Amino acid sequence: MKNILVSFVFFALLLLLPPEVFAMDKGPGQAPFPVGGKCQYDTVRGIATIVSIDALPSSSPWQSRADHPEDSPGAVNKTRYEIRFEFSPLDPDDEHAREIEGKLFLLLDNQDRYPNEEFLKYFRVEASRKYHCCVHLITKGACTPILYSIPDLGICRCPNGW
Repeated sequence: MKNILVSFVFFALLLLLPPEVFAMDKGPGQAPFPVGGKCQYDTVRGIATIVSIDALPSSSPWQSRADHPEDSPGAVNKTRYEIRFEFSPLDPDDEHAREIEGKLFLLLDNQDRYPNEEFLKYFRVEASRKYHCCVHLITKGACTPILYSIPDLGICRCPNGW
């Protein structure tokens, strides 16, 4: 009980501090990171190369019985896969190219799930395969900092649609 009271008093005191105490100042008039408002992104076009495809263990919480277990109680397991891809910008002189060149990204389907075997077969996803890709880097606002789109895989996370 004493710990709860001490925690409550501590957090109550934090609320009394002015907001400037919590700001990480980068200089006059600059926010430490994009904050609020409509989000804007810069897009870097490039190639996504599949580098690994690993089945998730059956004990993984990301494995599921069908897509909605409550809707299909007798459904068989659909194995899901952790797929990683490396991004290579088409224009190495792009101002953001160095930030993301060679980085590994986790590939999720358009519903933000690990892809299943049907996805792999339908799109013929295999190691070393290359796809056109766009990486979107936030420049303004407080949305997701990095998005990617791979149209050939039906994945669109474009800030403004395709």
